[in-house]
Amino acid sequence: ATTTSGTSFTFTGIPAGVYEVNLLLNGVRVDGGYGWFLRLGTSSGIVSSGYQNQGAQSLLSGQNAALPNVASDFDTGFSAMNDGQKCFGIMKLTRSTENSNTWIYNLHMTGKANNSTSYTANQTQLAGGQISLSGELTQIQIIRERDGKYFTHGSATITWSQ
Repeated sequence: ATTTSGTSFTFTGIPAGVYEVNLLLNGVRVDGGYGWFLRLGTSSGIVSSGYQNQGAQSLLSGQNAALPNVASDFDTGFSAMNDGQKCFGIMKLTRSTENSNTWIYNLHMTGKANNSTSYTANQTQLAGGQISLSGELTQIQIIRERDGKYFTHGSATITWSQ
């Protein structure tokens, strides 16, 4: 597990031939209520274009919204959180076929206010998408949405299957 702090963190050392990667998030939060994004990388570096994704946000207050299709990253949708919410959930990446460098993205997360004892302050994010990389997936980066904002809470763990 990695404690989330600073403006981004990168998991490296993903071996060739991996067909599934899971990023488990436990109480991750960015100060000021801003969100964060997921980017993939090869041995050449982090990729910042070519992402295709769509998702939805559902709040128990009845407010629902579609997440934008952002070509520069996979959007987690947590940019609408208030300053007190933390994210819990999983981001799953699956190779589309055995010899392909196309990855399918699936996200299911919940945000809950720090002081909430009920689920009325929660929101749920569901998203999916894909990206075709130029080579083997070797790294995953989580980066905050806005300059001047930092990861302040939580931890993230990465697992993979070959």
